[in-house]
Amino acid sequence: MKLVIADDFTGSAELAGIGMRYGFAMELRREIDFKCAADMLVVDVDSRSRSSRDVLQRMNRVVSELKQVSFDLLYKKTDSVLRGHVRIELESLLEGLSRPLVLLVPANPSRGRIISDGIYYIDGKPLHETDLGEVRKKPAKTGRVLDLIGDSTRFQIHVLKPGEDLPDRGIVIGEATCHEDLIQWASRVDKKTIPAGGSEFFLTILEYAGYSKREELIPTEFTFFSNKKMLFVLGSSSEYSRKFLSQIKQLNLPVCLFPGKLTAPETWTSSLLQRWVETVIDAFSRSSRVIAAIGQPIIHERRISRKLAKWMAYLVSKIVKDQVLDEIIIEGGATASAILNCLKWNRFLPLQELAPGVVRLKIVDQNTPYVTVKPGSYAWPACLWETKS
Repeated sequence: MKLVIADDFTGSAELAGIGMRYGFAMELRREIDFKCAADMLVVDVDSRSRSSRDVLQRMNRVVSELKQVSFDLLYKKTDSVLRGHVRIELESLLEGLSRPLVLLVPANPSRGRIISDGIYYIDGKPLHETDLGEVRKKPAKTGRVLDLIGDSTRFQIHVLKPGEDLPDRGIVIGEATCHEDLIQWASRVDKKTIPAGGSEFFLTILEYAGYSKREELIPTEFTFFSNKKMLFVLGSSSEYSRKFLSQIKQLNLPVCLFPGKLTAPETWTSSLLQRWVETVIDAFSRSSRVIAAIGQPIIHERRISRKLAKWMAYLVSKIVKDQVLDEIIIEGGATASAILNCLKWNRFLPLQELAPGVVRLKIVDQNTPYVTVKPGSYAWPACLWETKS
């Protein structure tokens, strides 16, 4: 069995989609339980937005469970721009599994996310000068990857170019500016090394091992028609998401915006939340597709973002009880985690990869709506917005 450990749900779904693309029987879980009959298991430990103490506790459980199962590949999925507790998670795996080396390659060159001369660039700009430098617990002040990952008192951290000699021990951050660099790094993965990083490095490891992708990702007859009852939940604060929301009015779909002021969370009352719920329910009386969104620049304050995610989760739980939904489409990892926690949906079978990173899932052994998730910075696939002609 192949195992992937991820730190948020959209990243988990993205790698589950890649596994499905390459013909593996897949399962995705939001619980730390690795006993599974699938070819590949992806586990979301939901650690990105948690405290360091919580992350250590979760990773201790992960290591304990890993020791009880056999696997021929362990991949640690990290955020591609190194948000979250990347160093703590990698240290836990190195120490707990008695492995000498982690090879971390977070770059996704096809999306303009590269590491060169120790600096993380997005579309040619250093990370801290981009939107993704802002969308993190603390806004990045530098694009230097050693600063982004933080100092380690337990393992030496090296930043190396493709082809340079690997150390015997520690954490290696591999620079990558193109797909050929990813192939170079994939060729360096052996049984003593824990590979980690973004989706493109994972995909390259599978290809280097000889796996081939399936010809067709989505059945030709598969289309989201307008007669499906669909709830779209847009919880991301990315620049792409904000621009898309401004364009969505052209589709003539009801958009139900958060009725409160993000700058004044003390004014968020239960009656305000109930008004939002009732607005969405009323919108379904007029349309089979309804969009719930924030519609305001996100305040990067942990207390506010957590409360907002809980409110969106409550909203969705109420709509699920009131409406017979066919599909729930969720944008943003933190939003997805809050919603799935509230609904207690923890085991999933990937059904379709609608586009890279956009994956449609079925909840195991439950008669529930299908769930599609995507990272906030990824583009929407056209099939989600098509209507029956």
